[in-house]
Amino acid sequence: MKNLIIILIVGIVALGCDESNSSSESTKITTNDIATNKNYDWIGEMKIYSNYWVEAHHDTIDSKFIVYLTQHNKINKVHPLDSVRIDANSNDWVDFGTVMYNGVIDSEIIVKVNQENDSSEFVIIEAWRTNLESQKIESIPIDNLTIEKYD
Repeated sequence: MKNLIIILIVGIVALGCDESNSSSESTKITTNDIATNKNYDWIGEMKIYSNYWVEAHHDTIDSKFIVYLTQHNKINKVHPLDSVRIDANSNDWVDFGTVMYNGVIDSEIIVKVNQENDSSEFVIIEAWRTNLESQKIESIPIDNLTIEKYD
């Protein structure tokens, strides 16, 4: 229960920051939206470097993914730095942590992936990189990007 409360607080804090534009118009989500509508499913999070994390949520009403770059300080307080709102179809998902650039995993890359029906093949549609120097999530080309496959 304690972990669920912490995750909810992290999501509420992160959802209060401005969002960058992706495939759609940028829309600011307030902490009240997540607290009252409860239409944001938490997808996951990953530490990408030192105290920087990537977090992802899914808006179940408009089928968009919301990805955040956050910074955690020494007392585990979360500071949202940037976010991107990503349009999605039913066969789309967001992946990070398994994305490879030129065959090497790069934990700073986030991708939107499409998988048609029950196919084992998937296509990277869009990509972003977390720029820790500027503390922004920036759009990047999809050239030379793949996703690590597990056997």
